[in-house]
Amino acid sequence: MKNLRIVVSSTLLLCILFLIGCGDDPDPKVLKNTNLLAGKKGESKSWIMTSFVIREGSSSEDIFVGVDACLADNIFTFSNSDNQEFEQTEGSAKCDGADPSLIESGSWYLTSNGLTVTVIVFGNDVNNGDAALFVYFPVAWSVTELSGSALVIEYVDDDDIVYTITFEEV
Repeated sequence: MKNLRIVVSSTLLLCILFLIGCGDDPDPKVLKNTNLLAGKKGESKSWIMTSFVIREGSSSEDIFVGVDACLADNIFTFSNSDNQEFEQTEGSAKCDGADPSLIESGSWYLTSNGLTVTVIVFGNDVNNGDAALFVYFPVAWSVTELSGSALVIEYVDDDDIVYTITFEEV
């Protein structure tokens, strides 16, 4: 009987240690996608938009074609920090010289499977409403492609309109 208690107690202790030890390990897919999107812990990565396609039914249009240079060079920066900061800033061309460099800022997160990214913009951190992408689209974006040099995100609204945005690393 004493041996049975020792075996049961040891098994229970091992199970508890296993659960505690394994509970904090990040999902490898999330860690990989975090590093691809924002760099390693303590780093950040910057991206520029290269296309913004809106598809409704069988028709689609890239609304980024012909956009003013002052919008086309805006920089989207994702930081891999404790707060997972996000900023969109003006590139070298500004639409109005009086515009502040910071367009929008907030934080971002990936879902537990690493395939959806959400950017949360802080309400008072929006300086140029026309360019504030994530203010207009405060939704979870499906990550359809993510590599060291390309990011493609997609959102389908309630009317089945598909928004696909492509970024390249700066």
